[in-house]
This record gives sequence, C-alpha cells and structure tokens, in this order.
Amino acid sequence: TAIAVLPVAMLGLRRIADGRASGLPLLAAGYAALLLSHLPVALLASVTLLPAYTLWRGRRPAAIGGGMLGLALAAVYVVPALSLQQWISAAWLWSPFYRVEPWFFFTPSLWPEAATMDVIVRMAAAYALIAVAIALQARSLGFWVTLSLVCLMLVSGLIPWFWRLPGLSKVQFPWRLMTVVGFALITALCSTDFSKRRRPASWLLVAAVV
Repeated sequence: TAIAVLPVAMLGLRRIADGRASGLPLLAAGYAALLLSHLPVALLASVTLLPAYTLWRGRRPAAIGGGMLGLALAAVYVVPALSLQQWISAAWLWSPFYRVEPWFFFTPSLWPEAATMDVIVRMAAAYALIAVAIALQARSLGFWVTLSLVCLMLVSGLIPWFWRLPGLSKVQFPWRLMTVVGFALITALCSTDFSKRRRPASWLLVAAVV
C-alpha cells in the first residue's frame, strides 16, 4: 500500500511546484495515506525523496503545509503508535535480526538471512545498472538517477552514519529504502527519450534484466 500511495504524494508535490491549487490537498491525502500504510517507509521517504524533490523543484510554503496537513490527518494512528511504545512487548523487535547494521551489503558474515540478502543485492545491482544506462542514454545524471544512486549507497551501508540519525535505526531493514529507489528509477525511465537508442545503455538494460 505504501508503494502504491507514494506516487500520489509525489504528484501533489509536483502540482505544488507547478503552482496548481490541487497540489496541497493531493499531497496531504497522499502523505497521510503513506503514514497510515507503513511508518518505516514513510520515515525513509520523508528524509530522502520528499525533501530532495522539494528542494530540487523550488521550496514552496504549500509543500510544508501539505506535509503538515497530511501528518495531522494521520495523527489518529501516528500519535498512539509513537506514544504507547511502553505498553507493547517490543524487545524482540530490537534483536540482532531487526537491527540495521547486519543487513549492509559488505558484511556478509553478519547477514541474518543470506538467501534474502542474495536477492536484495541482485536487485540493487540491477537498479544500479538501470541508473547508469539512463545516465548514458540521457548523457546526464539528472535528479532521479542521482537520487536513486545515493539511496542505493545508503542501502548498501556505504554511508553508515545516515542510519544513526534519530529514528532511522528503527526502520530495521535498510533495504526498505529500495521503495524510493524503485520509484526514482521508474520516473527516470519514463522521463528518458529512448527513441534513439545508445548501444551501451541498451546492453546495460539487458544486463539489469539478467
């Protein structure tokens, strides 16, 4: 559900950037739905995709207003979820399996589930190949490719201090940020002109599929 409603929030931001009145309620509804769907993904999108896009397209008060309104709409869930932590048996949620660090790409000896990480690393490699292919085709990194590559670096653990920021360790699995990577790459693919295909980009896309 979070993956499905994230584009709604982003469409709201896009319309706000374009100066359209429908942007604020759309952002509020999309962001509220994102919070109500999956708090870890909502948190990760809130510190990567949403602020990065807002800064890229130009800061507008309506973007902040829409986000705050969305938070208010979701308060019926978010406030209890954050304030009633002491009333649940959550000790097992912070066991080694649910800590961020063991899931980094370059520490295979710590992986809680090697089979799971094998799939995730392959997905990340495919995403990286797609990002490079788009950059070669467009002859530019562009915002969406840059965002996807930065997020892949975060997922892999190449920027470990990011996961020490307040609250981010509670997302449990860094690969939940792949939701943002997927959205960024789909947007980049849809925004790239492939009418004149460049051979290196085509081969990289084939390699990504493989």
